[in-house]
Amino acid sequence: MGMRILQSPRKLIISFWLLCLLLVGWSLSVNLTVQSDLSQFMPAGASADEAMMLNRLQEGPAARLVLIAIEQGELEQRAASSKALAKLLRESGLFTQVKNGEFGLDGTERQRLAAHRYLLSPEVSVHRFSEQGLRAALMQRLDDLRMPLLLDKSALPSDPTAETLAILRNWGSNPQPERIKGVWFSLDTKQALLLAEVAAAGLALDQQQAALDFIKQAFNQVKADSGVHLLLSGSPMFATGSREIIRGEMTTLSTYSTVALILILSLAYRSPRLLLLAGVPLGAAVVAGMGAVNWVFDGVHGITLAFGITLLGVAIDYPIHLFSHLTPEQKPRTTLQTIWPTMRLGVVTSVLGYLALLTSGFPGLSQLGLFTCAGLAAAILTTKWVVPLFLEIGPLPTFFLWNVKLQPRLSLQRAGVVVLVLLGSAVLLFLLLRNAPIWQSNLRALSPIPQSLITQDGELRKAFRTPDLNHMLVARAASPEEALQLSEQLEVRLVPAVDAGLISGFDLASRYLPSIQRQLQRQSLLPERQALEARLAAAQQGLPFKQGLFAPFVEAMEQAREMAPLSLDDVNDGVLGMRLRTLLFTEDGGWVLMVPLYGVNDEKAFGQWMDQLGLAEVRYINLRQEMEGLIDRFRDVALERLGLGALVILFTLSIGLRSLRRGFHILTPVCLAVAIDLALLLLMGQLLSLFHLIALLLVMGIGIDYSLFFNRQEVDEEGRQRTLHALLVCAISTVMVFGILASSEIPVLKAIGQTVSIGVFFSFLAAAFFSPTQCRTSA
Repeated sequence: MGMRILQSPRKLIISFWLLCLLLVGWSLSVNLTVQSDLSQFMPAGASADEAMMLNRLQEGPAARLVLIAIEQGELEQRAASSKALAKLLRESGLFTQVKNGEFGLDGTERQRLAAHRYLLSPEVSVHRFSEQGLRAALMQRLDDLRMPLLLDKSALPSDPTAETLAILRNWGSNPQPERIKGVWFSLDTKQALLLAEVAAAGLALDQQQAALDFIKQAFNQVKADSGVHLLLSGSPMFATGSREIIRGEMTTLSTYSTVALILILSLAYRSPRLLLLAGVPLGAAVVAGMGAVNWVFDGVHGITLAFGITLLGVAIDYPIHLFSHLTPEQKPRTTLQTIWPTMRLGVVTSVLGYLALLTSGFPGLSQLGLFTCAGLAAAILTTKWVVPLFLEIGPLPTFFLWNVKLQPRLSLQRAGVVVLVLLGSAVLLFLLLRNAPIWQSNLRALSPIPQSLITQDGELRKAFRTPDLNHMLVARAASPEEALQLSEQLEVRLVPAVDAGLISGFDLASRYLPSIQRQLQRQSLLPERQALEARLAAAQQGLPFKQGLFAPFVEAMEQAREMAPLSLDDVNDGVLGMRLRTLLFTEDGGWVLMVPLYGVNDEKAFGQWMDQLGLAEVRYINLRQEMEGLIDRFRDVALERLGLGALVILFTLSIGLRSLRRGFHILTPVCLAVAIDLALLLLMGQLLSLFHLIALLLVMGIGIDYSLFFNRQEVDEEGRQRTLHALLVCAISTVMVFGILASSEIPVLKAIGQTVSIGVFFSFLAAAFFSPTQCRTSA
């Protein structure tokens, strides 16, 4: 009998559906690219600086800096562990730079630095190599020899003016922790301190986790039995820690939600086959959404994938409506035809509402709109053409229909409508008169990291005297040389700002590599051999240095007069090259110069000071404020698209129902539920974020579905009972699943869970009160 049911057209439909899913799935397995570039959530017309800023948030120093503290044990043990750990980290190649108070250049870089010291040293001047200048340098070396820890004696014959030391001091001229036994310590000396900048991009979490794991492994290797203890903090720790926390929380909550959904559907239908079939449209929706976005946008953003699947939650309702209306007397396809007009109108309105996201100007929102539209289309088509055919394989399952009676209670219904309208009006008044802020733009408030770890991070940053890497100057140039010359100009301008207390320090690419123009200027100041030998002989008079001791110095000076200046390509490798790439890098055919600012306490005063300099090509940026501004713009566009989507939905409903009044009647309970949802969230002390808006999109889609089914005309009492049975199963399962999500301690998951569970609950109530009949349930 079962084989006869699977007639050729049905086989063809199922085979075609499976083939489509397999083809799309195969294409995704081969070509799927999961994107993480935050610029996808910027408007298409965003400025180059905004695009660069988001790139820096992902790849810049602030996103890659690990704060390391070694505590407990003896001070000597902490210092020794710091040196050994820093050595292993530098040799690993996993870090752009590792700082612990030592000068961490390898042998090759030290040789290159020594060879070019007279072109790189900021101390080179005419006076530096005069008789008086040389005399002063030699006297200083005598003093240094009395404190041997301060001077490398082997470098004295070739570098009596200590240019190499001057370069290294210049590189470390910003505020730093105290140095004890050659490494950084906290003020109370209880912690040896290291800074490690991960080479991987900020959003490359697997690589960042590998770098953090290496730090732990290396520390275990060097600590031996010293009793020292390791502390780690910083953005990489927070990013990877957040991922692990979210993964763990999602695993737990998903397990609870799946069990709850299985329990509800089992109680409602008592059929394993229906339970499995309920997930078929949702699975097809996810595959179709991913395939469409990957094809159009050459990749799927991780945010699109996460929130798109959330928005597809309404797809689970489609088979539930079909299951609740199944009867032994009708084939599933015939049953579906009776509810198809209502389901179709609900899907069309939802899809058209989400289409408004496609024209948002934000590629990320456009992805989200396409993902949802394609997914809903696939879900409804699967419910219409595929699920009934699977149901016809074998006998239809039977289930107990909940005893739900629909009786017109106009007085109670009208009272409920009045209460809802009054409540909605009060909510509107509350939102209009509320003086407190309602929007959350601070991303830190959405972090799942425990407050104790955030506090520990703040304490470590104070110990490190770590700069706030959110403040910087940005300029663009046509070439590296032009950028380095601009960097040198900025150094002259910024020193007075430090003296005036506007900032405590800054970092510059030209501090590590002067422009070729500056190097040639210094080279021109170097004396010829005969002149240098005469000045040096005069400077040595009466000093206890052996005759001919400084011959290597004279030879090095002669070589420096002829050597070519260092270019950016010459130092592209090693620690110095990696450091320069964070301050000077190419983008879109040009070059970007970044100048991190330290200790900006009064942004307004510093901004006014910058305006007075008249450097139009230099822009002052506060990364945190810029990011919050982008979030605000993104939210405003999302709100605008929500409003536009509501108008499109109203227009579509009016056409589908052939009445503008009926369209308003369907949409009114949805709007009331959304308004009540927002008010309750604010009353609970929440500030609204983008995640709440995304969740409200789902509430609108589900609310419209409820309102349409509550208002459809049924031919008999049994039909009304089956409709209410479907709506109850949909509402209970949705509120239960998202209610579990609302119990999460993770702010993002909590926001989505609370918004959807509250919104769906009031959508159901409002749709019931605004329906032609009022329902009463008895178990």
